[in-house]
Amino acid sequence: KERLADADRSEYEPALLRLLLDPLGRLSPKATAKATVAGLGKDGGPLTVSAPIELKKLLKESAGGGEIASPIAPLKVARRFVDRTERTHPVVFRGVEVSKETATIRLDSSWRATGVPEGVTMRGPLGAFVLRRTLDESGQVLTFERSVQFEPFTLPAADFPAFADWLSALDAEEERQVRVEKGGP
Repeated sequence: KERLADADRSEYEPALLRLLLDPLGRLSPKATAKATVAGLGKDGGPLTVSAPIELKKLLKESAGGGEIASPIAPLKVARRFVDRTERTHPVVFRGVEVSKETATIRLDSSWRATGVPEGVTMRGPLGAFVLRRTLDESGQVLTFERSVQFEPFTLPAADFPAFADWLSALDAEEERQVRVEKGGP
């Protein structure tokens, strides 16, 4: 970031946007996005990428309704950290992962949300995880917010089963979906 602050923005911004928006193509090959980047100048602010996109097929329809999963890709932390049921050596994580993602879904007027899971805040050896799903007053705008702050840690082998359970619970929270039904507000 420091080297980019002194560089000519037109030299790096197109490549940076391609790199940052590439995951959108995997989420939805037909997704289109126009992004802006902030925080790379001399202001010293955090790197912020804003990309309004349109995604199709987030709704899994069923008789008279359906479910909407979060458009924010799940972390799947259990898969990243749990490769066995027990350990003889400590778990060591030296990385840092800090992110905040927000996604908004505007429901068509023929749909209404009937089941929005409560938000959750989880703190464990890996750090903090916050997930919120909210519905605005009109009942037509769903907002998904996820905040992650994972920090370096060393976990004794004896604590691994509880850690694995914590990771599985985190993954389960991300899999919870919003229930919607046909019929306007």
